[in-house]
Amino acid sequence: MRIGIDIDDTICDTWEYSLPFFSKYFEINLDELKERIRDRYDIFGFPHEAYLRFLSDCYEEFINDVPLKKGAKEAINKLKENGNEIIFITARSNRTFKDAYTISYNYLQKNGICFDKLYISGGTKKEFCEKENIDVFIDDSIRNCLCVKELGIDVLCFDPLHDCDIYHVNNWDEVENYIEKRPNLIGGLWIQE
Repeated sequence: MRIGIDIDDTICDTWEYSLPFFSKYFEINLDELKERIRDRYDIFGFPHEAYLRFLSDCYEEFINDVPLKKGAKEAINKLKENGNEIIFITARSNRTFKDAYTISYNYLQKNGICFDKLYISGGTKKEFCEKENIDVFIDDSIRNCLCVKELGIDVLCFDPLHDCDIYHVNNWDEVENYIEKRPNLIGGLWIQE
């Protein structure tokens, strides 16, 4: 099976970890900032250009220290050991990093995560999934999941805020359980053996 996986807020908690840096950069009290959070994609009402400037100025300062989600490394490495192909597809780009590929590659290596391929932004995740014949795609963005699902690919989404026809997961144990049972799934229905 070919498994496509996002990095930020899928295998690690980038958003939560970045808040103190965001607070310092924009000189906003961290508690006040957390109260203003409605949706991490809202960016607190800041102009998109200001957010991109923050990413460009600060991301590399902390990105290698972002902690993995509990069980992510173990689940991904077990999936790889079981013969699955692991393909990381991240929106990280050279717009916000000097070398998004190297930074992402080094992050995965530093954290001991086994994988076969890594794609950084340069196309849509839907395009990469189609190109790589992905069977299961895992991301935190409902928008990416909905686009990839159009290809008939199973998607697992870490974003619980949206109510739609996407399979939501809360942790990597749920991801691993879903993928282990996937051979018994047809069209999202469990098939009894």
